[in-house]
Amino acid sequence: MSHQQERGLFLQGEDLGRALVFSSFWGSIFYLLAFVSQLLAFRRPPAEVQSKPTLTGAGIFVGGFVGLGTLGIAIVSLLKGKSPAEQAREQLGTAGEGGSNSVFGTALGAGLGSVVPFSVAVGSMRLAERITGVPAVGPQEHVDLPRAAAVNALLTALIAAAVTRITGWVARDARAAERTRM
Repeated sequence: MSHQQERGLFLQGEDLGRALVFSSFWGSIFYLLAFVSQLLAFRRPPAEVQSKPTLTGAGIFVGGFVGLGTLGIAIVSLLKGKSPAEQAREQLGTAGEGGSNSVFGTALGAGLGSVVPFSVAVGSMRLAERITGVPAVGPQEHVDLPRAAAVNALLTALIAAAVTRITGWVARDARAAERTRM
């Protein structure tokens, strides 16, 4: 019986920990970016920020992101027949080899793809508003959502470029260290 068959559909041990940490970290980052983007795109500053709906929205969004993200990681692991750690080692093995083209492509893809988490984060804030009775960022008529989505895309692209570049450097340094040990 293979390692993957023993594990079944559910992530266990370190794999589960990795999935939970990864999805909660990125869920928090995406929510924070959506929130900050709305503040930066506010038509008539100053914006009013209410902590109760902001934190309620964060809980809704991050909780959903962790649940769906962990499920997604489990499904990909099952389909590929490899643990998240094995997949990460494979990706790090080639990280940093694409140079600036890889960084640009990743940034562009992340910027375009940011529409989905931005929309879900805004939806979480709207749900939190219904629960608490006040908006997270207000007054709502001054929130320019198209402009906020554009700001969010730019911020997401910049973060993706930085993470890609840093990951490439770390991977390249790790490969160089491995070669010197041999």
